[in-house]
Amino acid sequence: MLFPPIKRLSKIAKSMKSPLWAIPFLASCSSMTADYKSNDTEKGSGIYSITSLYGGGLRSRETTIEFMDIDARNMCNSEYTIIDEKTLPVMNRLGEVRVSRLTWKIKCNSEAEAAPP
Repeated sequence: MLFPPIKRLSKIAKSMKSPLWAIPFLASCSSMTADYKSNDTEKGSGIYSITSLYGGGLRSRETTIEFMDIDARNMCNSEYTIIDEKTLPVMNRLGEVRVSRLTWKIKCNSEAEAAPP
């Protein structure tokens, strides 16, 4: 018999459904990968834009901010200053806010600015 019986396939499909419901839930709780964009008007100005999406879960904005902070520190290799912060809701066809887009415009501090006097 090349193919398993239909009843067996049905049983396998039913067992796969239970873990699948968790995927959208877990995706909304975690921070999505941040997008980086250099806004250098002059070469080496150290101004960047970082964008990330977050869902409506508890502490999702705070978690996203923590991840963006880590990303900004890694990008600058030093401290940074947030020049601008924008939050834009992303709506579905029904007008419901499903996720929000958080964008930071940051300026990397030079080593002289980052070091305490």
